[in-house]
Amino acid sequence: MEEEYFPLEFFMFSYDTWHRELNIYHSTPLIGDLLVGCDFRLYKGLSVNASFGYGLRVLKIQYARVTFPAGQHPLAPVYEEKIGRPYSLVLNYMTIQLGLSYAFDTHKRKPKTEMP
Repeated sequence: MEEEYFPLEFFMFSYDTWHRELNIYHSTPLIGDLLVGCDFRLYKGLSVNASFGYGLRVLKIQYARVTFPAGQHPLAPVYEEKIGRPYSLVLNYMTIQLGLSYAFDTHKRKPKTEMP
């Protein structure tokens, strides 16, 4: 017999539904990065770059009560009741980037003419 999976943090109010109160994602009004770095040329158009810096994300989230039917996967809610107003969560972090880039030459090259 196959057992059903239900996470322990879910609280059961009745036999046919599961309820959980959690913060849900609302929107991302701001995403920003400030980076300082160097570009190292390897060959004609090929270069490697490295940078580090500061990142900022502002997320809007809201508290909600979510209802799941029993026997279904917990990622598929059937009802969601939003509680209160959305609020902002600010995430600050350090970022490191490594990259490889290639620049294509778009100029037309004139054929070399030889002198007789």
